[in-house]
Amino acid sequence: MSKKPSTSAKFVGARRFIDSETGEIFDAQMVIKGASDSGFKKIWLGHILELVEEIGNAKMRVLMWLLDKADGQNQVLATYDEIAKETGVSRATVARLLVSLQDANVIQQARRSLWRINPEVVFKGSHSRRMNVLISYRDEKQGELELAPKVDRRRQANSSEMSTRPH
Repeated sequence: MSKKPSTSAKFVGARRFIDSETGEIFDAQMVIKGASDSGFKKIWLGHILELVEEIGNAKMRVLMWLLDKADGQNQVLATYDEIAKETGVSRATVARLLVSLQDANVIQQARRSLWRINPEVVFKGSHSRRMNVLISYRDEKQGELELAPKVDRRRQANSSEMSTRPH
């Protein structure tokens, strides 16, 4: 069950306004009403729906698992094997999906087995917390772009699949 957004109202008082279209001047009592977004998972559906065509149903289970397991910093600590076991999807599918999600800027790998979900796409929590996580995400992303050599993640995912296959 979803929470209703909390609202706050602040009485400002009497104000005089000018209608920009008619030039009419009128007096009114002004109340500013704000809404809070705490306790919600925000999903920018346009971004997610673009991925649905590419990722299919099994891969969607992995994505939804990641979204569900994200902590307050939008991070998930899990290996390919853990994700595969928890979702019932093959390790190879998990590896391919995580590469696709990285390429689409939905997630980034902060370090081995630590994934951060892009807070511009999905976030659970208040607006101010989201802004703080978004700054961290962008800083990490910028550091990744500046420091890391260009790596073909698809090739990297395939090589990690190969290294775990029995010979």
